[in-house]
Amino acid sequence: MRESNGKQPNESVEGAVGLDQAGEERPSRNRLMITTVVAGHAMKHIFAAGFFILLPELKREMRLSNASIGSLSTSRMVAGGILNLIAGVLADRLPHRWVHILTVSMCCLGIFYFLIGWAPNFGVLVFAAVFSSIAITLWHPSAIGALARRFRKQRGLAISLHGSGGSVGEALGPLAAGALLLVFTWREIFQLSAIPALLAGGTIWILLRQIPVTIGDPTPLQAYFKAVRAFLGNRRLQMLLVMVACFSTATGSLMTFLPIYLREDMNFSPFEVGFFVAMSQGVGIISQPLMGHLSDRHGRRSVLLPTTFALGVLLLILYVVPFGVYLIITIVALGAFAFPLLALFLASASDIAGEDLQATTVSLVFASTTVFAGVSPGVSGLLADAFGIKTVFLFAGAAALVTTVLIFLQGWLGDRPQVERGTSS
Repeated sequence: MRESNGKQPNESVEGAVGLDQAGEERPSRNRLMITTVVAGHAMKHIFAAGFFILLPELKREMRLSNASIGSLSTSRMVAGGILNLIAGVLADRLPHRWVHILTVSMCCLGIFYFLIGWAPNFGVLVFAAVFSSIAITLWHPSAIGALARRFRKQRGLAISLHGSGGSVGEALGPLAAGALLLVFTWREIFQLSAIPALLAGGTIWILLRQIPVTIGDPTPLQAYFKAVRAFLGNRRLQMLLVMVACFSTATGSLMTFLPIYLREDMNFSPFEVGFFVAMSQGVGIISQPLMGHLSDRHGRRSVLLPTTFALGVLLLILYVVPFGVYLIITIVALGAFAFPLLALFLASASDIAGEDLQATTVSLVFASTTVFAGVSPGVSGLLADAFGIKTVFLFAGAAALVTTVLIFLQGWLGDRPQVERGTSS
């Protein structure tokens, strides 16, 4: 691997440096890179998390059933999952264009959120929601691929810091959406969101376009797809994607129907729903880098195993816990365990992948995540209409516990992460 000007970078988060054209060290450039990428990820998740808080109001005005809401969520997530694969290829084939991709991702998100607010019927709503999900999809392979290449010795920490940015956004998004609903309609909020999204996209371009990034010599296209085919045949990757699918089934159902449960069954106000969901998300700001650091030191399995088990138990508790302080404690505790897991699965996949496939690896994990997180709300919506919305938590809890069993059976996850790992393991 080489710097775009041919210089080798220091690979630690604290000490890695960017170099200008004259070869002069610029430590501040590397700090600017990770700070901007993490902040951009936070902004992206403000929009993503706010979507779910606005969903009950959208459901009421458009008179949609739980099954319709489930199909809406399924459509946007499945589309994002499929496009993740293309985004991963683009990010690995065009690593020097990663800033362009991040800028386009943020700007398109704002444009399609505006269209959601304008949508006159369910068909247009689904169309705009699907393309907003595709815009979100473009972010992760390029951003995480760049971080994974840059900080090879501390991938778990670097990717978890990126994930913590997402947790900040997941905490602020529900708060912002709940507060704005006191003043604006859900349509106005979606339309107004285009302004900060376009500003964020422009800021990312201005701050990052001159920063050199770690890239390798371009791999011939035929050799690249040969490496991808070999990687897809890796049994460890295959099992990891199955684990991600089960985990995503749990979180996809939880994220879609927890706000609706709190709003319709618990009679919380929109602001209260946003506040308590934000509390849950906010815990992940602390737990993500902590668990990422522990997984770097002690192995991914030692952290994944107890975390997925705790998630499954808490989801089952959510089914039986009554209204009151214990409900709030359960919701907050869910965030401590649910939100670090994706970063740990991403780090595990990056450990397996070769350096030329980092963005493709990210896209594979996110494709598995978004497809199964997208299918599960559709199934959960049918369960909710047939047996009551609380059955969604039983379904999600069972999926999380299946993930725990699968992790328990994978002894190789107990290996301490390596700096480089080929695709043949």
